Amino acid sequence: MVKRIIVFSLLLWSLPCLLSAKEMVHVAILPFEVHAPEQIDFFRNNLPELLEKQLLKEGISVTLAEEEDISGDDQLRSFGEKLRADFVITGSFNRIGNRFSLDIKAIPSSTMRLSHHFYVEGGGLENLLDRVQELAKQISNKIFERKKIVRITIVGNKRIESEAIKRLLKAKEGELFSKKKLSADLKRVYNMGYFDDIRVEAVDVPGGKEVIFTVKEKPTISDISIKGNIALTDDKIKEVLDIKTGSILNIHNVYNNIEMIKGLYKEKGYHNVRVTFNTESLKADRANLVFTIEEGEKALIKEIIFEGNDAYSSDHLQGLMKTSEKGFFSWLTSSGELNQEVLDQDITKIAAYYHNNGYIQAKVAEPHITFADDYIYIKIKIEEGPKFGIGNVTVEGDLIKPEDELLSLIAINKEKIYNREVIRKDILTLLDVYSDAGYAYADVVPRINEDPARQEVDIAYTITQGKPVYFEKIIITGNTKTRDKVIRRELKIYEQELFSGKRLKQGSRNLYRLDYFEDIKVNTSKGSSDGKMNLHIDV
Repeated sequence: MVKRIIVFSLLLWSLPCLLSAKEMVHVAILPFEVHAPEQIDFFRNNLPELLEKQLLKEGISVTLAEEEDISGDDQLRSFGEKLRADFVITGSFNRIGNRFSLDIKAIPSSTMRLSHHFYVEGGGLENLLDRVQELAKQISNKIFERKKIVRITIVGNKRIESEAIKRLLKAKEGELFSKKKLSADLKRVYNMGYFDDIRVEAVDVPGGKEVIFTVKEKPTISDISIKGNIALTDDKIKEVLDIKTGSILNIHNVYNNIEMIKGLYKEKGYHNVRVTFNTESLKADRANLVFTIEEGEKALIKEIIFEGNDAYSSDHLQGLMKTSEKGFFSWLTSSGELNQEVLDQDITKIAAYYHNNGYIQAKVAEPHITFADDYIYIKIKIEEGPKFGIGNVTVEGDLIKPEDELLSLIAINKEKIYNREVIRKDILTLLDVYSDAGYAYADVVPRINEDPARQEVDIAYTITQGKPVYFEKIIITGNTKTRDKVIRRELKIYEQELFSGKRLKQGSRNLYRLDYFEDIKVNTSKGSSDGKMNLHIDV
């Protein structure tokens, strides 16, 4: 007859403690005898504490006993009974040269249990912790009388594959049976969200234990319906849902989809929306899922407040934004509606405006949004800093033309105040010069030095030219009517020729002028070496 040794159960509304009081083991550790040429007191005092920490990890409670004059198993049993310990652990630590060993006995307080002997050894004190961990596992396996898991069986699953469940388990066939690990596995299976009830049984079988997970699957969703929605249609709401009919009713997924519905409504200005759900049970493990929506009133922006802006008025900054306050015709237009993505773009636009008008140190904080009385209030904090002009402008690095000639091509040295957008355009201008000379992978990095005393910015464009690049292959695809030679003639660039960004752009424009093609895509890829490039023309 098969003897069942442990049954765990997990219901939706509770996660009980899975290890009963009978399964807890308590041990008392006596000070070790130490045979070592030095540090005797250190080992005598610290080894029991080290073993205690490792046994606690194995689920064994520990009492560190004071040193007493005890000899013989009978006295150790009596000592264990006095401390209400299941086992008394005693032993010795031996060290000779670089080698050490731990020789341990576990004496049961009850004569109904067997005594156990354990031995580990190692070299180098840096490995002492590893050996103590090994010792703790040996003690745990013997005390808990652990056997190997012969097989793991999943019962009751109809739609969730057994292998999908087994992949989550830390307990594996062929490993030692552990009640602690099994209880953790029970939680992992529950967290899949697919089961209403889970029972775990461990039974004695020839060669060890069989672990049986008996699961009761949640119902399958037969239909998804939405109630209470006026501002948005059912179809519009269902577009954002990732729950589908025919899938298992997973509560985690349901709550995720509630957040998706709320997000959709908030994009439309309904920031007070409430979404709940309920299920309607059907036969054959099926259920209908119903989302109920309370839209509330549409919340509009009552006021946009700026703090710290001295250089520009609040009205001027609001004029840069798409986000606006509620107006008289808000019911007809989108004014006053809050769209977080648009607001983020507005913040970026304000920061760029400051940076393009000399305020290099300006910082625009994330907007603080509050909701009160069905209205939205937005507060934007700004740190402007001083206004900087343009100081010395230089070009350095790998110069393929005289510095004066390169400086004549850029625009920042003609500006009176710092402007980040002009610097960005200067970088593109310099890159075009280098790409026309065959340096397709040239790099331009502006080095900006602020001088607070002069309130000026010195700018040095540092150029790295890289290797010259040649067109290795020109690959043309998509042309079913027009011959390759017609396209190549218009490109004005040739294989094995030095790269030219200017002529590549001209060739692309020439192809568009032919009016032969609905669409033209021009891409490049690395050739057979760093100095070669392939050109792909798809028409």
